[in-house]
Amino acid sequence: MEQSIPKILVVDDEEYLLLLTSQLMESASYEVRSTSSGKECIDICRQWQPELVLLDVWLEDEDGVQVCRELKRIPELETMMVVLISGRCTSSDQQAEGLRLGGDGYIARPIQSRELLARIQAYLRIQTAGRERRALENRLQEKLRLEALGTLAGGIGHEIANPLSGIIGFAQLIEDVADEESDIASYAVSITRECRRIEATINSIRTLGQVHGSVGKLDELPTLLNHLATLVQAMLNERGHILLVEVPDALPAVQFAAEQLEYVVVQLITNASHAIVSLPDHGVTNNVIKLSACEGWDGDAPCVRLTVEDHGTGIAADVRKRIFEPFFTTKNCTQAEGLGLSAVRQIVLQQGGDLKVESEVGLFTKFHVDLPVLKEPETVVAD
Repeated sequence: MEQSIPKILVVDDEEYLLLLTSQLMESASYEVRSTSSGKECIDICRQWQPELVLLDVWLEDEDGVQVCRELKRIPELETMMVVLISGRCTSSDQQAEGLRLGGDGYIARPIQSRELLARIQAYLRIQTAGRERRALENRLQEKLRLEALGTLAGGIGHEIANPLSGIIGFAQLIEDVADEESDIASYAVSITRECRRIEATINSIRTLGQVHGSVGKLDELPTLLNHLATLVQAMLNERGHILLVEVPDALPAVQFAAEQLEYVVVQLITNASHAIVSLPDHGVTNNVIKLSACEGWDGDAPCVRLTVEDHGTGIAADVRKRIFEPFFTTKNCTQAEGLGLSAVRQIVLQQGGDLKVESEVGLFTKFHVDLPVLKEPETVVAD
């Protein structure tokens, strides 16, 4: 994983302007694609999801402003900026109308190359600041929601604990006196097991608003990941799954507690295994789960990215929006594991990392855990 390079789509039906503008964007080290078609612009945006579209207002096959309006209606492109540009529609009223109908900016030609690049850079800075603000707001809202849930669970748990202990006690008495082969003994075992599951769920909710251990320092990340792979392979073997590990021999030290990372990785691998089992036909082409690690960047900060990848059912866009909510699941009742990804994400955030997901339905799912690289202590030089 490399430091993120902004992606820009240039749309213009004048061939020489399309070429010149694309080359100018490439000279500033942006990742660039281009098209002269409004319809093709929409298709490229859906698939490629650029950070910014530089869209000519006057296109041969479509009205640029209408293309802009259609792009703004696509939920997965809500953070993408559309900057309108034109050498014909340059009056104040035309520019105001373009902005009113959804444009994030409007550039009138002719314009010097240096100014055009400066404007694009400014738009991208605004976009980055907006994304960071929304991410911070979402984290704060999630933290408050989970803390409230933990407080509520604490009160409910206190009221449930005593009668639950009584049920478990009586079930164990029944199990002790009943014939081991009888249905009654089997029922008593089931009662105890389900009561223990209720206890575990309540205890898990109580801890949601709390810090999951102190932030630690992890020097031997490759060793830990290879050890975990050995441990979970036995579980995967029972399901006919294979864990492929692609971890370099050397990685920088990261800021993350080892025991918390173990929990996170095992949970993600378990989820991947469930996704494969859910396929109608999880044959040899789909039974591989990959655990990989590489150095990269989380924004402007260096990190180590762990990725757990499967080629199972995939996750639809509407589900991805809710996948980190407590108790939200697409599994059946025998597979659902309560807090699951919500607890995983809470741990990662509290350790200073980030958890992201990318997926295509029916093709793949990748969970990325970005671990912050441990900062070297600053050396103070005495006068």
